Amino acid sequence: MLRVGVLLLASQKIKPDLLSLVTFVLVGMIMVALAEPLARRKIAPNGLYGFRTPTTLRYPSIWYEVNEHAGKQLRVVGACTAAFAVLLYLSGVNPGFPTATMSIVGALLVVVANQRLASKLRTNLPGFALRAARRR
Repeated sequence: MLRVGVLLLASQKIKPDLLSLVTFVLVGMIMVALAEPLARRKIAPNGLYGFRTPTTLRYPSIWYEVNEHAGKQLRVVGACTAAFAVLLYLSGVNPGFPTATMSIVGALLVVVANQRLASKLRTNLPGFALRAARRR
């Protein structure tokens, strides 16, 4: 994909702005597609795909809750990434850097929010206070 993009740019048949637009619309669509099964609780705990932390991997109930929230949030980030790229392109701005920044910040906010959710859900587990007290 990168090689094709470089060749197209080198031959001047496609503008860098258009290449950035296509790239970020695809990134947004892929993000939405990967988030959908998580939002629908279709992905069982695993070490490869999903919001993986020691807490979510240890407790399936927390896994499904956190991944549902993360999936819904990543759908929004993906859709916003694609829409933002289109809006910037239509306004005559190269969507590359601004769209990448927005996408990364959005993904980081999803990580922080769902890490906090996983921690909160873990403290609400029966017996958590007792286990925590024993460790001290």
